[in-house]
Amino acid sequence: MSRQDVIDAARDYARRNPGDLRQRELLARMEGRTLPPLDVGAARARCTAAVAPPRPVQRPAAPPVRPPAPRPAPAAQYAMRGPDRPPGAVQFIGRDNTWRWVHIDPAATDGRQWQRLAAGLVAAGPFQCLRVRRDALPADRRGHALFPVDPLTGAPWVDVVVSAAVPAGRTGPTLAHELAHVADEVVSLERAETVAAWHAAFSGPRRSAHAEAFAVACEDWVTTDTTPAELLAAARVHQEQRRH
Repeated sequence: MSRQDVIDAARDYARRNPGDLRQRELLARMEGRTLPPLDVGAARARCTAAVAPPRPVQRPAAPPVRPPAPRPAPAAQYAMRGPDRPPGAVQFIGRDNTWRWVHIDPAATDGRQWQRLAAGLVAAGPFQCLRVRRDALPADRRGHALFPVDPLTGAPWVDVVVSAAVPAGRTGPTLAHELAHVADEVVSLERAETVAAWHAAFSGPRRSAHAEAFAVACEDWVTTDTTPAELLAAARVHQEQRRH
């Protein structure tokens, strides 16, 4: 084997083993050249990088979480919400040991005489409160009783409106009529499986006609001396009769 054959074999080995520095040094001597001095610092840095754990990936910071803006409830839902107890309202405990209240607008100067009857009806049923207020109504109506259900709590309450056209001191017959409606609904709720079922059937034309007939009949005998028990008993009899 000639010297050139040895050099060629050494070159071939060096190509296949680039990391063998000793072989490279020997090959350089055989070829009559020298290798550049080894950069120890660079070599150490390469070794450190080779064995160092991978750097954690830096993820971009997430944008701050913003709570969604509250969705405004429809005006109809606000109208059905149970009102806050106004100053001067009579507060008492209902049949389920929860606080109830009744408030009669001072503009109805004779309305306070009906406060005892109104409170007794509220205490006997599931209505959370009853308010009597003066407001404008169509000319053919002296009063109107509304029975909303609070969309948040599911509790029914009573809103009685006495026409502003009814003279002060003469609201008694109107209140007798509207409180008869309240008694009628207290009895209806006693028979209903749920408040939702009662409310769903509330506006049927046949049912409304029977309720109005009962309220009109009560105008002839219901007074401020009538007890809640008497008015509720009359409502039960009336509902029993219309079933037969």
